[in-house]
Amino acid sequence: MPFWLTQYQDDQEVWDAFLEKRADLIIAWLSDYLAARPEGTEFSVLPAANDQTFTLADGWVWAVAAMQEDRREIAIELAKFLAERRFVDAYANSLGCITPFTNQAEAQTDPTQLAMIERVASSAQLIPSTDILNSLGLIVQQAVMQVLKNQMDPVPAAQAAVDALTGP
Repeated sequence: MPFWLTQYQDDQEVWDAFLEKRADLIIAWLSDYLAARPEGTEFSVLPAANDQTFTLADGWVWAVAAMQEDRREIAIELAKFLAERRFVDAYANSLGCITPFTNQAEAQTDPTQLAMIERVASSAQLIPSTDILNSLGLIVQQAVMQVLKNQMDPVPAAQAAVDALTGP
């Protein structure tokens, strides 16, 4: 990746650069790709060591509380409804997301991309919490920038980041 890519501050700037053909290769949200489906483009999983796929994902969780005994049954019914495939598919579609259910991906995607979507979904890991990102983010960002600017090789940069995290 060229150094000038480090000038982008957020996902949207990177995505816009890709759509405007100022970048040939980016890391972006699959939901953005599926919503736009830029002609002549493809998507893949992030490269990782040992040929294992790795994808960061976010999602939602339903939580229903019923303090009163007489409302507990209604809360359980609501939770069941919110977890039904039909509701989840419609809700995710309205947000431009893919669902944990394969048939939603099938409805939105041509068959040649379905296998890759399933691969992405099966390798998905939740984005770390804000606390973890705040404690690791700057150190990892500095290491990545040093590699992109050709100031350090990847292995020593990673070791320096580990040392900074485990140091005094």
